[in-house]
Amino acid sequence: MVDRQGIPLSNEHKEDEQENVSLTSEWSRLFAECFGAFALTLVDCGAKIVGALTGEVSPAAQALAPGLIVAAMIYSIGQRSGAHLNPAVTFAFAIRGVFSWSCVLGYGAAQLGGALLAAWLLHQLFGDVEHLGATMPRSSVGVACVMEVVLTFLLVSVILGTATQHRIVARTPPWRSAALSSPAGSSAKL
Repeated sequence: MVDRQGIPLSNEHKEDEQENVSLTSEWSRLFAECFGAFALTLVDCGAKIVGALTGEVSPAAQALAPGLIVAAMIYSIGQRSGAHLNPAVTFAFAIRGVFSWSCVLGYGAAQLGGALLAAWLLHQLFGDVEHLGATMPRSSVGVACVMEVVLTFLLVSVILGTATQHRIVARTPPWRSAALSSPAGSSAKL
């Protein structure tokens, strides 16, 4: 192993250099999770806020925006941190044994920090419009909690089922496969 100037390192220096690299990569992963949670919260809640203020963001666009930003985050930070974006996902990966328990607290703190930063930014930009994009229960707190648990379970089940099934996913994106297999798409150049 060599240092940044190309000079060979002694065994003592090699250990220090490896520790620095692992610490740097850990901070990089935490920053990626913070950034991903920030982006998800900003886009999801921001779409609701802008929709409430202008009426120009349709309910369909408000529903689609978080999914699109999650896809973008998976592509942009997935190699760095796994793009968990949600403490429930991080916890589920740890329970499954594919994520280190020692990193769960750091990931959760980074995700919470990113989401809070996005909420703060939205509040600074727009004030308290549409409860900052938060979903407000229209029934009892108990019903809302049950729905949250069920929906989180579904989310985590889908993520756990797809995140580790990369071997069975085709190399061609699904939209492209569908377009090429349709009669109109067979002559289209994608």
